[in-house]
Amino acid sequence: LLMNYRTGSFNFFLNYGANFNESVINMIARRTYYNEEAKQNALSILEQPFFNKTFGKTHSLRTGMDYYISKKTTVGIALAGTALSRDNDGRNIARWMNGNGTIDSIINTTSDNFTKWKNATVNLNLRHSFNSTRELSVDVDFLRYEIRNQQQFENRRNDTTSYIESNAGTLPSDLQIVSAKSDYSQQFGELQWETGWKSSRISTDNLADYSTLHGGTWKPDLAKSNHFLYTENIHALYTNFHRKFDKWDLQSGLRYEYTAYKANQLGNAFVKDSSFVRNYHNLFPSVFLTYTADSSNSITIKAGRRIDRPPFQKLNPFLFIINKYTYQSGNPLILPQYTWNVELTHMFKQMLSTSISYNFTNDYFSQIFFEDSTAISADTSRRTIIYTDGNVGRMQNVGLTVAALLAPAKWWSLNAQANFTYKRFDGFIWNTYKASISQFNINMNNQFRFNKGWAAELSGFFIGRNQNDLQEILDPTGQVSIGLSKQILKNTGTLRFTLRDVFYTQDMEGWTYFEKVIEYFRLQRDSRVATISFSWRFGKAMKQTVKRSNGAEDEINRVGTGN
Repeated sequence: LLMNYRTGSFNFFLNYGANFNESVINMIARRTYYNEEAKQNALSILEQPFFNKTFGKTHSLRTGMDYYISKKTTVGIALAGTALSRDNDGRNIARWMNGNGTIDSIINTTSDNFTKWKNATVNLNLRHSFNSTRELSVDVDFLRYEIRNQQQFENRRNDTTSYIESNAGTLPSDLQIVSAKSDYSQQFGELQWETGWKSSRISTDNLADYSTLHGGTWKPDLAKSNHFLYTENIHALYTNFHRKFDKWDLQSGLRYEYTAYKANQLGNAFVKDSSFVRNYHNLFPSVFLTYTADSSNSITIKAGRRIDRPPFQKLNPFLFIINKYTYQSGNPLILPQYTWNVELTHMFKQMLSTSISYNFTNDYFSQIFFEDSTAISADTSRRTIIYTDGNVGRMQNVGLTVAALLAPAKWWSLNAQANFTYKRFDGFIWNTYKASISQFNINMNNQFRFNKGWAAELSGFFIGRNQNDLQEILDPTGQVSIGLSKQILKNTGTLRFTLRDVFYTQDMEGWTYFEKVIEYFRLQRDSRVATISFSWRFGKAMKQTVKRSNGAEDEINRVGTGN
């Protein structure tokens, strides 16, 4: 639901959305343990079929007001909130086999994972035009997140050795963000100048409280329990210049950032206290240069440096139980990654573009998989696997992209893009690690317009064999989707039907490589989805004079959406 009402100097808006869904995941993983890195002689095999059903509901609301003080000045307030709940019921079987594939034990696991995710945001904004060449904007944002997670696991073994293990975990997390930014732009003849400032403060409070069932009594599991506090402050200044002259268009900029953060892990009788403080500062230059040779051809070169910071939840050092033999953990020591990039693009008649690019990433952070060497059991052939994130080294990309926007007929428009990428990884996990891969992706979207308000869509994508993490390689995947729509109610309403992943081919299949372990996995989600929707546009059409944005978008992206 999207509503907008304008009266006098005031403009009110209200957006509301609700989503209720049920989805399933089927997964099979086959983990083979070896006695050496060469992975020649299998010691044991762990086969894990897994089924998970999720029930979720989401409510989102955004409302606010713009007040036009004058033709030059507008102030506004925007309030937003999201409430999400998700209940995951899982069933897992762990079949242990010897190196020859003979089953020697079976463990059945049931799990219940319930999550509540809430957030509330307040945005205060000001826009002022001094004249036709000077403009100032200010945004102040306040955000709060509450994440509550409850876990319960039961492991049952019923063969020559019988037992029942029960584990429970309560993992609350609170996060607060305060952000303020200001942007100023001014025109000096043919030169456009922009400058600005932004400061943000983020604080998180994360608790992990695990317990195990012993003799009918729940007792604290101090080895897994923890309390983690994190505070981060970021201050940034930037300036940009933009000028057009003759056939040239030049834009250049420089951004300075200073970051200071501190982390405190509160211990217990089993886990020691630890804390650290860090700060760093960097410069991020950028340049865009376009040469328009004629009405049909233009060439653009762009280069720059950027920073990518890890999501906040990945800094949390707690263990998150996936199943009896697989845990997930955060890493508070993970650092940002820095990327230099350069790209050359040729555009022909705004319908065909060809680009070649090169990226170099330092302190590349990747998902890391390792065996739990702290396990009490001396049986190294059946250790638990933990996956986390960390800085592993550097990554280089060389890419070629061809994109076309075509109209084969008056009633048919085609948008297609093909990408070829060569990746090279150089890093260190348990040993010096080097890998390279060539990847090919293609996306295509067809739009068909017929008489009497009918329209259709045929789209799809294909992703070739690819590698995003140092230890994981994914097999090819893709999907085809279709859609059909009809304009009704004198073209004010639209009735639409869509079917995503028609042939049910969008799965995730691949291999993960450890020091002395190889794991094959295949994951199939509920990717085939049929949707029937109706939209109705009523009231007077109005031009939106204020572009509503959020000054804390970077921080929000690091929190995630709770999905």
